[in-house]
Amino acid sequence: MSYKVKSLYLVVMPSFILAACGPSVSTNTPEPIVETLVVTEIVEATPVETIQVVTPMPEPTGPRTLVICMGVGPETLYVYGSQSAIMTRVHEAIADGGWKAYDTNSFGYQPILLEKMPSLAGGDATLTVVAASEGDRVVDANGDVVLLDPGADPQIMLVPAGGGEPVPYQGGAIEMDQMSVTFHLLPDLLWSDGEPLTASDSVYAFNLLADPDTKSEKSKVERTASYQAIDDLTTIWIGLPGFRDSAYFTNFFGPAPEHTWGDYYAAELLTAEESHLKPVGWGAYTIDEFLPGESLTLHKNPNYFRAAEGFPRFDNLILRIVGENYTANLAALLAGECDLLDLSAVNAEDSQLIFDLQGSGKIKATFTTGTGWEHLDFDIQHVDYDDGYQLGVDRPAADRMKIA
Repeated sequence: MSYKVKSLYLVVMPSFILAACGPSVSTNTPEPIVETLVVTEIVEATPVETIQVVTPMPEPTGPRTLVICMGVGPETLYVYGSQSAIMTRVHEAIADGGWKAYDTNSFGYQPILLEKMPSLAGGDATLTVVAASEGDRVVDANGDVVLLDPGADPQIMLVPAGGGEPVPYQGGAIEMDQMSVTFHLLPDLLWSDGEPLTASDSVYAFNLLADPDTKSEKSKVERTASYQAIDDLTTIWIGLPGFRDSAYFTNFFGPAPEHTWGDYYAAELLTAEESHLKPVGWGAYTIDEFLPGESLTLHKNPNYFRAAEGFPRFDNLILRIVGENYTANLAALLAGECDLLDLSAVNAEDSQLIFDLQGSGKIKATFTTGTGWEHLDFDIQHVDYDDGYQLGVDRPAADRMKIA
């Protein structure tokens, strides 16, 4: 037998009115009397046992599909056919890192295909002193690639070995610093079609980038003295004398599948199906069909090197190109036609609506810090100064400005 104690509190007070900002109350007014009566009653009760049955949610069965809606899509999947940010995001599905061997997280570099990011402290990056002579390609004090010529006008300025103030090149040999970096691939990597991914694929990518018919940014290629594979897992990058690259640890060229692209000239790869529509990669997914401007359908890559970790979580991935009708895109998300909206499918001006929908539990918005920034650059070399800045001829530094 058990008992419950029920308490009843009765408060008896006279009625009264408080008037704000009214006349003062006479001090002769009687004090109100407040009586509190406590009544305690013992109630006999019988204990009741309640059994709650919880039915667990069943684990999803069958293939899982993730649908991502994008405002715009890439025109091509050829890694050297476009430099668009949207293509880089798509490449993350078929080649981790967006076709690079490393990734960034919180503005720090992390290896993906590499055992580690090389470092001077770790010994896999070195600075050696070499002698550069007339006719050699070097990087001058301005960071430009030049051929050493003592008769150049204006004079070529070089940073000597060990650093210090630039000195003019006046002929003969001059000692300069040269960087060398060794990269080690993870073992047993495979392309999505099952072919081995090796260091030679990275060298093939470098040579493809260096080809004049590859219309891609070439500043790193132009500042490379040599790039070669010394075995299946190791490449060595050597820079031109004078090129002290602060990002030297990124000078591993993202592999390209020579076994499927090698039969084509560089210009042909712009439109070849193997590179333009269905390139093989090393990422979580492999391509079923790419319809430019419409959709991209992919399925789980059975040869993904992180498959043993349970990745990817979804069996199929569908990227739908839905256009830039942002209101309609949000409606499609709410209707379940899209599981995710890409950045290109939403509008920053709708941020309050997005916050409201998130606050009501209808959607979940994720925000990340980007690397884009706006800036003013002062005192830079004008594009017209292709012969270098000439004192007394070109405008002084205080008058030069470029908005970037």
